[in-house]
Order: sequence, then C-alpha cells, then structure tokens
Amino acid sequence: MARKFLILGKYTQSGMAGALADGFESRREVMTDAITSMGGRLIDYSFCMGEYDFTVLAEYEDESKALALTLIPVAAGTVIANVIRQESSLSSQCDGGGAKYVKSLRNSTSHTSAVIETQNDCVTQKVMIQTSSS
Repeated sequence: MARKFLILGKYTQSGMAGALADGFESRREVMTDAITSMGGRLIDYSFCMGEYDFTVLAEYEDESKALALTLIPVAAGTVIANVIRQESSLSSQCDGGGAKYVKSLRNSTSHTSAVIETQNDCVTQKVMIQTSSS
C-alpha cells in the first residue's frame, strides 16, 4: 500500500546559496528526479515563508526509500529536513475499539440518562443520552 510522506525542509547556508545560484525552480526538478528514481511519486513541491523553506508531498510503497530520500541532502549539508508519514484517517492508525454501556442515571421521575463510552486506541468518548417519559 502506498503511503504519503510530507517533508518539511529548510535550506542550510550552503543550500540557500546553491538555490540562489541555480534558481529555486531547479530544486523542484532535482527533487522530482530523485523521488521518481527511488520508486516514488511527487504529489506536490511548494516553497514556503516562515520556519520552513519548502514542503514536499510524495507517495512511496517502501517507507525506507522515503526516509533515504532525505538523507542525501542532509548528509551533503544543504538541507535540514523533517519527514512525516501521513495517515488517511485515525481509523488506519488505531486498533479495534467498540462501545460499552457505562451507567444509567435517574435524574428525576420523568428523565433517565445513560452514559455510553466508545473507545479505540486513539480516542475515548463518553456520550450521555437523555430520555424523557412524558
């Protein structure tokens, strides 16, 4: 199954000098070639203002190749990078789960409340259901 990886990159001083000399668009071409040569697919390459200079969104079948992609420029000293593996939803990260009845509360003669708890490895939610008998 292909997974998406988000790379948050920041140029070092030498990396910025190279990008200025060669043009920033050349960095997109280099990244596209590197990703496809390692069996991945480039989804997006964007330049940023702020803490990071660029972001890359790529898709790989093999997680080790996605991580290896960042090691090359990091080892060369031109980029500082963080790699984040994206998940499509919480349900793909969390195991199992289910619902259980926690307790029933009688608030008055005309109202009854029940607390239901749903849980998986990521999230626990408690829901109160109130009924009235009129």
